[in-house]
Amino acid sequence: LLADDQDRDVRKVLASKIGRLFPGLLAEEQKQLRDMALATLEKLAQDEVTEVRAALAEEIKHHDCVPRPIVQALANDADPSVGLPMIEFSPQMEDEDLIQLVVASRASSILSAIARRKKLSGDVCQAVATTLDIDAVSALLANTDAAIRTKTLDKIISQAAEVAEWHGPLVVRADLSQGAIRRLAGFVGSTMIDDLMARSGLDDSTRNHIKHKLEERKKAEAKADAAMIAALRTWAQTEAFVTAAVESCRK
Repeated sequence: LLADDQDRDVRKVLASKIGRLFPGLLAEEQKQLRDMALATLEKLAQDEVTEVRAALAEEIKHHDCVPRPIVQALANDADPSVGLPMIEFSPQMEDEDLIQLVVASRASSILSAIARRKKLSGDVCQAVATTLDIDAVSALLANTDAAIRTKTLDKIISQAAEVAEWHGPLVVRADLSQGAIRRLAGFVGSTMIDDLMARSGLDDSTRNHIKHKLEERKKAEAKADAAMIAALRTWAQTEAFVTAAVESCRK
């Protein structure tokens, strides 16, 4: 009766409560109560009001006992407030579901939610990385639970020189190979090269390579700073000249 109530606030509260209590209701010995709980959950998952569906998704996003059809329906909801909690947290979302979402939707918010999932498999990591979405790949690199394969990481690094947002998350990853470290040293800033130099387990060849790149980067940055200062001085002198010329004309 409450699931059909005309007041959306009543249905929203019901969605929150039944979502929270659902695992316990399923454990009840009375079949009638279990069936009623499941039927109510299904009805609320199809509610026409977004706030009701969102309240339900928020409460059940961590449950591993929710029927997969309900999880999939909520995960594919057109409204982010409903779909994203399920996509990012639901243990009922399998690799196949997640990869289908990556293929079907190029929305950065969806890709990023997938990239933030705990214990993300290598296949899903590869699917996310293939999109080259800046925010999603940044989230993937920052996810220490993501099982990013060496091949996938190499592909990201091959595209990372022009994407500053990826530099920081890449440099701090613990699973970088010696080759990956040398490649990163070729394009990140001097501060990040210092971080690479401070890593333990570097072989002599890699350490010498990083040291050389650090020297090159510092020289390049000093040259760029000097050029910027010179440009600012020229601009200031030009502005002063124009100002003086305008004042002269007024007189």
